[in-house]
Amino acid sequence: MILCQVEYLFEPSDSQDCMHNDRAPGVATRSHSRVGFLSGIIKEGRIQNFCNIDHLISSALSNGNLTFYLELGLSVNNYLDAGPNVQKLADAVEQIPNIHLLFSHGWDLYSSRVYGWVKPHPTLQCVYDRIAMHKEAFKNIDNSRIHYWVGNTVEVKKLQTHFPGADIRYYSIYPMRMITKQYESNCDFYEVPDKSKKRNKHFLCMNNYAKAHRTDTVKYIIDAELESKFNLSYLKPDDQSLQRILDGKFEMDNIEQWQDVVSHDVVNDCYLYIATETHCEPYWKFGRHDGKDFEHDTNIFLKSESEKWQGMEIPIDGWVSEKSLKSMYYGLPIMIVGIPGQLKVLKDLGFETFPEFFDESYDSISYYGERFDIIKQNIDRLSNTSIEELHQLYYSDSVQDKLRHNKQLFISMVKNDPYMPFYDYSIAKENAKRHKDEVYPTLEQFLTNVF
Repeated sequence: MILCQVEYLFEPSDSQDCMHNDRAPGVATRSHSRVGFLSGIIKEGRIQNFCNIDHLISSALSNGNLTFYLELGLSVNNYLDAGPNVQKLADAVEQIPNIHLLFSHGWDLYSSRVYGWVKPHPTLQCVYDRIAMHKEAFKNIDNSRIHYWVGNTVEVKKLQTHFPGADIRYYSIYPMRMITKQYESNCDFYEVPDKSKKRNKHFLCMNNYAKAHRTDTVKYIIDAELESKFNLSYLKPDDQSLQRILDGKFEMDNIEQWQDVVSHDVVNDCYLYIATETHCEPYWKFGRHDGKDFEHDTNIFLKSESEKWQGMEIPIDGWVSEKSLKSMYYGLPIMIVGIPGQLKVLKDLGFETFPEFFDESYDSISYYGERFDIIKQNIDRLSNTSIEELHQLYYSDSVQDKLRHNKQLFISMVKNDPYMPFYDYSIAKENAKRHKDEVYPTLEQFLTNVF
């Protein structure tokens, strides 16, 4: 099996980046997957670049004994993945059985659908469905040649229903990226310390960009005079009086260098973790907020129809980011301030949650105000719980078993990353032993404990 990337499909203008949210509609030839893999350990010949689809077809016809996985991206603004090239691509590879189509997106993938107010209907209607579009385009291609690696549990289930027999996997870039940033930052592999020393704080709560639910959370902690119970940060609030610096005053222009790493001293000083996720409402209002029109027409609106696209939204369900997954690596029971159902996503992935500490009913409450009321009650109750009681419960056998399970599952997500077959980590292990001073100082710990 060979992983293939093309610069463009048919014409140079076909080159599209799935992360560009104001691009021309079409098939994304750049997926931004394979995040965090060590350089220099690609298995020989297993990842190949081609100029365009014709070059790939020529190579596939000349090497009928090999299987070529054409990697393509999916966009968070899903309607951008439409266009005539979808069907044109299907037609081009239909009769080439050793070319498979791989659609990959392990980042922020919310849904395949868009809803909008479409006259004459008085209610929101589904105006676009990427899965339905793909199903129609690929109907003459055997499902065994179709692959979706996506970071959304709900989308995985939908795709499995519509493409029976296809290779549909949950794939998140975050576990691999988080592990990579640990050794790149010269951090040791994190282990929960023994129970001999009590911690000083009840909660860890870290906040980066200003978001309404983050401001609500931080403001409540401060106004309720509970800040002494927290290791608390808020790096870029709109209200500067709410700014809190915890383990560094980081800058946004190099966010990828620090957002996955937390000081072990900070983690080891807390018992519980409040993750303020990216969104608090279960929909994504796409579009421009600078008063300008889009650059391109799409299949669901013209670029100048601002009133139309401002009324459209993409539902969010089945998704969590690294903000929640930090709980699994750093061994802290989690409560999520985010959209409803994100705790369920963790459960669906096999992680354990912690009703011993939290009233988890908040996760099933759709209205944000009511959901946040339960969150505040959890904060109040646990802030008034003694450190001694938290210490005993945190280090109880049942809680520690859950934390170990979550850490092992998190590591298995790295080991079972679908791109792992294209890499050979035995090379890295050998190099780490031979050239210990020339690689990241803590890399060998991660090669031993993870890879």
